[in-house]
Amino acid sequence: MNIRWIWIFLVGIILNTVLFAPPINQLQKGDIIPELVWKDRSIKKDVKLINVVGGRVILGVEGTTEALRLDDFEKLVNLTNESLETVREEFEAKKQA
Repeated sequence: MNIRWIWIFLVGIILNTVLFAPPINQLQKGDIIPELVWKDRSIKKDVKLINVVGGRVILGVEGTTEALRLDDFEKLVNLTNESLETVREEFEAKKQA
């Protein structure tokens, strides 16, 4: 019985790291966010946190760099954590239409 609960716990941890962006206070220079809901509600993959300088966040997104205000970046991380699955479903629906 205990082994089953350990597996459930481990699967929960894995799903939590895959389905959600890390909390903003845990992100550091060089971290990669596997999926991030972007301003246009698209999903950007493997977004790299290049640097945080003077209230701005420099991100590596799909081969280019993007500079965002820290507040805007926090909003994107929160949006990702709240609605990643919903945005994925919207994207699939658009793709099939």
